[in-house]
Amino acid sequence: MQSFPGKESNDPAQGKRINIARIFDQKYNIILDKMYQKVDVTNFEGTDEPEDINGYLGKTKFYRLQKKLWPISDKEFINIIRKNNKMDAVMRTIKEIDKDHNGYVTRTELDDILKMYYPPELDEKDMNPIIKRFGSIQNKILIDYKAFKKWVNDLIAAQGEHDEQLKLKIQKLEDKVYSMKQKEDMMNKKIKDYSDY
Repeated sequence: MQSFPGKESNDPAQGKRINIARIFDQKYNIILDKMYQKVDVTNFEGTDEPEDINGYLGKTKFYRLQKKLWPISDKEFINIIRKNNKMDAVMRTIKEIDKDHNGYVTRTELDDILKMYYPPELDEKDMNPIIKRFGSIQNKILIDYKAFKKWVNDLIAAQGEHDEQLKLKIQKLEDKVYSMKQKEDMMNKKIKDYSDY
């Protein structure tokens, strides 16, 4: 083994001193490897992520109201859109700011526009989990608004089909209840007729 430079001595009582730095380096590397294996960096959004600080409204975060944003589910979002569908106006506004017609707007712009058209419902909602699905592979802050619109329209159509199926089931149940009431009335009439004898 290699001894520390300048520490070699011929004195057998002092013994040889060995360099154990490589052992510690290896232990440190093993610890780091274990830490890196535990970290999931695919869904990480930190403070060093690029962002459009002005958005559609042209306000930086210092001029925006600071409030706690609550998560919103896909179903809740689609129900808000279905109640008062303003997606045509949203898309017109988006196309106005997409001057080069590349099909992309920033995450902040889309968030601002949606909250502008649905202020009471979406004002305190965190839209990023929904919006970031449609992000560009090359640039995380750019959102493919055509894919977003298609997703919204597909879910609204699916919800409409689901509603139609529910309406049919409800109608069938109402028909069964009505026929059962008619049968009950007929039975009550027969019972009354038999009791008259």
